[in-house]
Amino acid sequence: MQSNKKLHFEGDILKLYTWEQTLTNGTKKVFEHVERRPTVSMIAIEGDYVYIIAEHRYEVDEVVDKFPAGFVDDGEEPREAAQRELQEEMGFKAGKLTLLERLTPRSTFDFPEYVFLAENLIESSLPCDDGEDIIEVKKLPMKEVADMILEESLYYSFTSFVFLKYYLQTHKF
Repeated sequence: MQSNKKLHFEGDILKLYTWEQTLTNGTKKVFEHVERRPTVSMIAIEGDYVYIIAEHRYEVDEVVDKFPAGFVDDGEEPREAAQRELQEEMGFKAGKLTLLERLTPRSTFDFPEYVFLAENLIESSLPCDDGEDIIEVKKLPMKEVADMILEESLYYSFTSFVFLKYYLQTHKF
């Protein structure tokens, strides 16, 4: 970003900047850039089953099915955040946690996202104190979750695409 960027908004998860840039043809344009705190998402599996959560999402005012996910806290590594979020949202920690994908878009929106495969789940819970409203933890067959993604009944996320990739690689058709 340019040195003349101006911060217009800073919230808990987002920052909005603008700056004026001279283009190669000599005209000037105002650019906008949004930075979001890094997030983690987890595909928690047990055999041929995957866990999802039903959560009330206040920004859309509805209960949605989604993969467990959350923000990386300041000073926290993504792997640590993934373990913490599993414990807060599902009541499990992973005996084995594997980074499947890292997405770092660098354009108008800058929001690093890490997707982990959580295996060998162990009961372990932490209080969920960040305002999330988890309604239910669901253990579903992987095929059912894949169908939910294709039917667009699972809350949209980058994790959905990573899950489909994992599912196709591990299940022969």
